[in-house]
Amino acid sequence: MQSDMFLIAALVPADTTVDTIDTHLAGPMQHLMPNIIDKYRLGGMFTGIWDPTYTPQIDPANWQPCEMCEIPAELDQQPCPHCSDAESLGRHAGTLLAGSSQWKAHPGDIVPLPLLLADWRHLTQPTDQRRSALPDIFVDSRGYTWLSSNPDGTTPLELHDIFEQLLTGQRQINDAEHFEPAAWSVAIVAGHRTADPARLVIGSVVLITDPDSREDDADPDQPYIISDDFDAYTLIRPGGEYALLLPGAALTEVDPTRLVLLPQPADTPQYKDILRNRVGYRLDAFPDSAGDSQRQ
Repeated sequence: MQSDMFLIAALVPADTTVDTIDTHLAGPMQHLMPNIIDKYRLGGMFTGIWDPTYTPQIDPANWQPCEMCEIPAELDQQPCPHCSDAESLGRHAGTLLAGSSQWKAHPGDIVPLPLLLADWRHLTQPTDQRRSALPDIFVDSRGYTWLSSNPDGTTPLELHDIFEQLLTGQRQINDAEHFEPAAWSVAIVAGHRTADPARLVIGSVVLITDPDSREDDADPDQPYIISDDFDAYTLIRPGGEYALLLPGAALTEVDPTRLVLLPQPADTPQYKDILRNRVGYRLDAFPDSAGDSQRQ
């Protein structure tokens, strides 16, 4: 399956952390979903690309045990073909590097905007899996802009224009009368677009077709919504409290309409109410304990 990866610079509030990033990305990234990208994640394959002090490949948090070894780094008394290079690459024996979609979120992927305004120069690391650190797209609550590439790593002209519009008030964020750079940061986001239109994406409405994968209290026709689709699929059940993690082979898409999912802060109604009130999706097929739903 062919796919494209984009480095996206997303404007987020200055108090954003790796624990709250999903909530703050939800609004801006809606401008890119699903026509430009079909999924995204903080950092991803670009984790640490603006932080020369951090290398995700040698962070133990991004390692996982090699399940093929009988003892660390050996298989049938021979060097394990899967992990024998671990120590030479800076990992412990018997470990593998997790896929980039599973790397631990790195605080250095959220950069205070004032650090970027003076001189946008990023570290360039042309390794096998990482390219120039210049972003492909800038996105904020107003929309997105494709960016050109400057070989010397300086700020693309389009980004200069956006910063100028922000500072002069021509581009207003959240209807604020005055833009204060110290109140904002820029997050490094890995955006993914697959060339396969049939692939399930964030917002897909699906049924679980594998009986062994169903929840004990769920009917066979219980619909779920894809909320994350890196590697396996993460599903949420409208009105439910927990998420499921299942492979695509256990699912089938039942509605071509893709829902726009908004992260749910602790003080907001259940997801069902968010979808009904903000998205206008017809939720009569989504029974739960909260009572009857209404069509919009």
